[in-house]
Amino acid sequence: MSNTPDFKKEVNSWKKEGIIEDYQAERILAKYDLAKAPKTPKKTQKVEYEAEEDHHHHRSSKTIAVISTLGAILVGIGVILFVASNWRAIPDFAKIILLFGTTSATYFAGWKLKFDKPNYPAVGESLLLLASLFVGATIFLTAQIYNVPANSSFLILLWFLAIAPLSYALSSNPILVISILTFAGWMRAELGGYFNANFFSTMLIFLAFGISLYGAGQLHKMFEKFAKFSIIYQTVGLIYILFSFFFFSLEIGYRMPSTDLFGSFFASAIFAIFVITSIGSIVGVLVSNRSKKAGMYEFLLLLVSFFGFAVITVVSFLKDNFMSEVTSPYRNSYLQPSEGFLTSMFILFTLLLFVVAIGTILVGYYKGITPFVNIGIFFFVIGLAHIYLNTAYRFLPRSIALILGGIFLIAGAVYLEKKRRELIRNMDANE
Repeated sequence: MSNTPDFKKEVNSWKKEGIIEDYQAERILAKYDLAKAPKTPKKTQKVEYEAEEDHHHHRSSKTIAVISTLGAILVGIGVILFVASNWRAIPDFAKIILLFGTTSATYFAGWKLKFDKPNYPAVGESLLLLASLFVGATIFLTAQIYNVPANSSFLILLWFLAIAPLSYALSSNPILVISILTFAGWMRAELGGYFNANFFSTMLIFLAFGISLYGAGQLHKMFEKFAKFSIIYQTVGLIYILFSFFFFSLEIGYRMPSTDLFGSFFASAIFAIFVITSIGSIVGVLVSNRSKKAGMYEFLLLLVSFFGFAVITVVSFLKDNFMSEVTSPYRNSYLQPSEGFLTSMFILFTLLLFVVAIGTILVGYYKGITPFVNIGIFFFVIGLAHIYLNTAYRFLPRSIALILGGIFLIAGAVYLEKKRRELIRNMDANE
């Protein structure tokens, strides 16, 4: 090389400016026989080894969590079956001791393994989840002992009140999920049991409930101690939103008999609360300090969700206006929604399902939240399958429709899984 001194000076200047490291500078000079080939630094090897170890540890932890959770569920089912099979032979005082003792012991074991034994956090978390399920069993079986109606919605509310504080005290995401689901179960039992609300009306409230849950997750981010729970609230909220849109794209909901959802104080109060909290969620996302792109996608996602909620609220009030009288072969007349109305609802809410699913994927990508990406892709596929079943399957011979549908699903699954992995790799690279 004719300008050897100048080239060496140039490489050294790159090193001083921080453009390249010492090891890289020596490798460049060695390539042109201007220095000895450097040995691979031990530090680099160590970092690569540690990164690989972290990756394997993460995968191992997830596997252990899944296995231990399944084990905990099996243990729970076994205990419940054992108690149920010997229920009449056990004295009442022994039943109470057995129920409360098993629940308390499981909580203690879970707490011990999660907090006192750092090598077994996944197993401890599984036991805490099992104990929270035992709380529900304890409440219902105790009610049965004292002849309290087992279908009382109050028992579900009591279950929620018993475990909701523990999700924060024990810093447990699984318990938080159970507590959210029990609260939703209590609402459904209260609406359906006492106020005779059909599933259509319940899904209307659950749609607003999902938007409110997303806002609750946003609120948790304001407090460092509870920030870890935000993804749980937002993930469950998105599932409720997407499932509600899927339900409202189906014919079955509009064929249900109309019920006066707002004929009771409870239903009206729940509806009003969720409307207010849904609007608060949208405003909270709009004014929050986030990256512009992620924040805008979140805002649009919630805005579209609330638009769908507003539409279905209006439809619930005016549904009888879209009914037409139909006479059965037995000359009995009854009201059914018109085909034009059903088609309009199918198109509108399928479109909304796709928009929110894609928005969920985008928010998950830009915020680096893998569950959002997975949920968005899942409901996107559900929407495609629904379109297929309502179009090609109706007009093609059944055998051909099934073959084409199977090929479509396999090809789509391969493509979407490839894209999902690319998105997750890009998310990891951007962290």
